[in-house]
Amino acid sequence: MLAAILMVAMVAFLAFSIDLGYIATARTEIHRAVDAAALAGAGSLVDGQAAAEDAAHEVFAANPIGGKALKDRTNDASDVVFETEVGHWNPNSKTFSPSTILPSAIKVSATQRALPLFFGRIFDHQEFQVQAEAIARYLPRDIILTLDFSASMNDDSELRRIQEFGQRERATIESGLLQIYRDLGSPVYGNMQFTPQLITSSNVNTIKETLGLRYRNKNKWVEVPYPYPSGSWDAYISYVRTSSYLNSAGYRNKYGYMTLINYWLEQKPGYNQTPDLWKVSAQPVQAVKDAVTIFMNYIQAVDCEDHVSLVIYNSPSQTALVEHGLTADVDEVADTINQRQAGHYDQMTNIGAGIREARLELDRNARIGAFKMIV
Repeated sequence: MLAAILMVAMVAFLAFSIDLGYIATARTEIHRAVDAAALAGAGSLVDGQAAAEDAAHEVFAANPIGGKALKDRTNDASDVVFETEVGHWNPNSKTFSPSTILPSAIKVSATQRALPLFFGRIFDHQEFQVQAEAIARYLPRDIILTLDFSASMNDDSELRRIQEFGQRERATIESGLLQIYRDLGSPVYGNMQFTPQLITSSNVNTIKETLGLRYRNKNKWVEVPYPYPSGSWDAYISYVRTSSYLNSAGYRNKYGYMTLINYWLEQKPGYNQTPDLWKVSAQPVQAVKDAVTIFMNYIQAVDCEDHVSLVIYNSPSQTALVEHGLTADVDEVADTINQRQAGHYDQMTNIGAGIREARLELDRNARIGAFKMIV
């Protein structure tokens, strides 16, 4: 008899424990779903009330409650009640005021009904419900763009990547170098061609003469001027003859604009060495610039009083440099980014210094109440 009583008690305790855990999980899930929905809605308020409400609903529907997301429900979707309301949040009184006139906040509430209990049914408790509410307010952002302009940020455009990425990428890399040549205005030096030509001679003057970089004028030898502050035709020739990267790519002793561009990217990437390289579509630095352009266009389109700063972890001192403090002039920041090249100041990468300078800029100049972020 005692054993039977204890068994019933144990079953009741087990039922209570499992169902209580399930209830707690469901409560956590609906709070998480409502919080995420409110944040998504607040982030879309700049596009209008309808966009904010749609964004909130989309995010809420993607979050599971009771093990299943609203978007995956068919028969029991009516058990979920989801409501939104836009307005303004007063941080001093901590009150929400409904308003459709330029709303800056959104309130999201949800109720999930008829969640089934597992063992509670034994005691005639079939189901339970959970509910939650959240309010999110759009905040102007103070954004520190912390970008890498170290020399490695043009490596994906170099011939070395053929060995690393495989022969299937040869055409992509070589066509990328052709585009870089065109980005520079398709310069002409002697009679060089883009596709490199094999010259087996080890005599530097013979190589120059073959390329039209050295010629006789009125019984006097004349050389085509090397176009940039750092480097020389002699150094380029030596590079083509000795580079292990060119050798692995099949371009040792092959001279032309393709290997000349590769020489600049690999050996002379700095602004003080080859100052025109900021104009070229070297990768992955060009992908960074493209992403920043999209980002800046978005900031300007929504016009939400965001401020932007630029920190690059590449500087003459091999640390990091604050190029722009926090400013509303995003065009100026974007222009600076577009005029930087891989290895602009130095070849080194100092991520830690970049993060440190970004945090210091936020500490010094971030606005009270702005959402602070480092990208």
